[in-house]
Amino acid sequence: MWQSMPYGYGGYGVMHGGSWLGFGLHSLVWILAIAAIIAVVIWAVRASTGPGSAAGERKPRPTALEILDERYARGEIEREDYLARKTDLEA
Repeated sequence: MWQSMPYGYGGYGVMHGGSWLGFGLHSLVWILAIAAIIAVVIWAVRASTGPGSAAGERKPRPTALEILDERYARGEIEREDYLARKTDLEA
């Protein structure tokens, strides 16, 4: 039936007299599907590398006293300076 109609009025799709609304809704469905896939991928990556996961375990930041201990152990500061700073930090 549609084949007997003049060109541009039969068939389907926007170029053949189809609805722009149908084209818009079809595009919207594809955009939402792609956005959902991207959201799932981002969620999966964050879940696998976030805090508490085996792959992405992060060390807690060292405290000031731990940094002071490391500097003293490496020989960057003298004993008197170390003891004075340690006293300040513990106070």
